[in-house]
Amino acid sequence: PLDINGKHVVVNIPAFHLYAYSPEETLDMLVVCGNVKTKTPQLSSNIEWMEANPQWVIPTSIIENEVSGRAGDSAYFARNRYNIVDKATNQTIDASNVSRQMLLSGKYRIAQQGGAGNSLGRIVFRFKNSFSVFLHDTSTPSAFQRDTRAFSHGCVRVSKPFELARFVLDSPDEWLKLRSEERR
Repeated sequence: PLDINGKHVVVNIPAFHLYAYSPEETLDMLVVCGNVKTKTPQLSSNIEWMEANPQWVIPTSIIENEVSGRAGDSAYFARNRYNIVDKATNQTIDASNVSRQMLLSGKYRIAQQGGAGNSLGRIVFRFKNSFSVFLHDTSTPSAFQRDTRAFSHGCVRVSKPFELARFVLDSPDEWLKLRSEERR
């Protein structure tokens, strides 16, 4: 369980379900978890912070297995709003000038800009763990309509991110309360 000031968040991975509870409230929502090759790990940690409109820094494994094959395809990088940044200089590199070898070198970071269409959705809940996984919204809400929801890269996508944000925060503002009601 992820304990937030007496509040607990529990993800039942095989059931594709998240439960959040405190003395005052309970939440229950569908989740998407990792698939056979990219399993969601079992862990226990505390939610430390939440980000709105997060930037997604693409993990090395996804760069190696999915993104590096598109090196030099500037349309692909533009369409997905991916920026390639030289880690040494922090300069953005033109995607058309990047080779597969460059992307695999570890000298570059690839990040998707935050906002609508971002793979993490509109909110991410971060906590310490050695697996680089977290709870987050999604850009593909239709995923929650499936019976078996095992197709993430290990993170847990939550179906009601604004309700979870309202639950986690000690003093949620009025905008967040209204937004969580809209998504129901």
